[in-house]
Amino acid sequence: MASAKVESTRKASVEAAESAPKLAFGQFVTLWRSWSSARRYSTLGAVVLAIAGVLTLALGTRSSGRLAPLLTRLGPADAQEITARLGAHDVPYEFAAGGTALLVPEDRVLSLRLELASEGLPRGAGVGFEIFDDPKIGLSRFAERLNYRRGMEGELTRTIRQLEVVSDARVHIVLPEPSLFTQRDRRATASVAIQLHRGRSLSKDQVDAIRHLVSSSVEGLNPDDVTLVDNQGHLLAKGGDRGRSAAELLEQQRELEDTLERRARRIIERVTGEGRASVEVTAELDVTQTERTMESFDPDSAVLRSSQTSEEQRNKAGQEPGGVPGAPGNLVGRADPAASPAASPAAIEGALAASKRTETKNFELNKVTSREVSPSPRIRRISVAVLVDATNDGRERSSDELAGLADLVKNAVGFDAARGDQVVVQAMPFDHGPPVPPPPSTPAWLARLEAMWPIGAGALALLIGAAVVLSRRRSVVQELLPAPRTLGELQALVSSNSDAELVLDGSILESGSLLDRVRQDPSRAAAVLKLWMEEDSHA
Repeated sequence: MASAKVESTRKASVEAAESAPKLAFGQFVTLWRSWSSARRYSTLGAVVLAIAGVLTLALGTRSSGRLAPLLTRLGPADAQEITARLGAHDVPYEFAAGGTALLVPEDRVLSLRLELASEGLPRGAGVGFEIFDDPKIGLSRFAERLNYRRGMEGELTRTIRQLEVVSDARVHIVLPEPSLFTQRDRRATASVAIQLHRGRSLSKDQVDAIRHLVSSSVEGLNPDDVTLVDNQGHLLAKGGDRGRSAAELLEQQRELEDTLERRARRIIERVTGEGRASVEVTAELDVTQTERTMESFDPDSAVLRSSQTSEEQRNKAGQEPGGVPGAPGNLVGRADPAASPAASPAAIEGALAASKRTETKNFELNKVTSREVSPSPRIRRISVAVLVDATNDGRERSSDELAGLADLVKNAVGFDAARGDQVVVQAMPFDHGPPVPPPPSTPAWLARLEAMWPIGAGALALLIGAAVVLSRRRSVVQELLPAPRTLGELQALVSSNSDAELVLDGSILESGSLLDRVRQDPSRAAAVLKLWMEEDSHA
């Protein structure tokens, strides 16, 4: 029976230990009420100041010790130069993001950015047009063109690196030199190597945007002459390919066939009824592109643009040449006896006259220059196959009805006999078995429930975890506490051992001093009585 008393008092000790915080709070309230107002206010002020000081110290230490990104996406050259400047000013720094980001104390980020910007840092990838900031005298024409190309490549590299998905980029441009000895100029070309962020990829629109960005920045560069490669060696865009890719052509062909098929089916089902006609369309595309330039002149519409006339007249007096040829006849002052008789008829005729008239007229003709570029791709041939149900309200379809349906289909798809288009309409009996029922639609409340199942699963997991923890705690408490006793057993135990000793809180007390103990600590005594009553009710 003595062991039962010991177990009961031990249980009362556990309850008293659990109620100790309440007792401590009650004692604090009693002490607070016993103080004067001045003492209360001074105590509150001291506590508030102490808390504020601790928070200020903690925040200051945290702010001064926390690092923030100064610059990101740095190249090796910029990182080396910037870290040298930071080391010269005794600024602690750390690298992050694989060496492309630089971290410095958070309170010095803005000032350091301004200082680096005043020094022109970071300079970015490669060399831009700042290469011409310090002109050099005596450079050859080749060196000037090379610097211009380097500057353009650097500027394009910096621009492409500003894209969100791009981590790094390199641009190479080929600018052919003009030549006087070739009639056909070579085209400018460019290649772009792109390094993407981990887990990112470029869409087709982004690839086209980069190609057009580069081509618009270089004179004489066509977007089709820009090659694009990623860091994995995948060819994103092929230079020199001015046509469309096979995937694009296949997609365009599929869209054309679907469009024509919908048109034909819609007009056929107006006659046969829904589900009683099947239409299949095959379109062949011609991807070749033809360009033709023609110049025509109208000879009947000639207009005089300019006219130029020149006249020339020449008069010459004297004798006709005569006499014996040779040196004697040409000597001055010496007469040629043989020449005198021959010269006398020319002298009698007198003078000789000559005239010349030249007229030039320029006419302007009406000139018409036409340039035709055939679309690519264009439709080469269309083949349409239409299958309709052989019966219509219990009767078979006639050949005239099928011919009429064929004419409707031809007009719907844009039939052209010159292209070799074909339209075939056949009537055959359809299988009118029981229709397959559509899958049942999901109710709205079930759809909402499916959308919320992750939340429900998380809540269920929390409930299961809480139940496991509470069950384990209860089992531990049951193991520590002794087996409960009924109130009758405790009364019999006390009456039979009135002179026995009770163990309470580790001290040995006589049964006669139990009332004094209750008066000294009524709350603990109440807890013991409450425990006994609960044990009796459970029994």
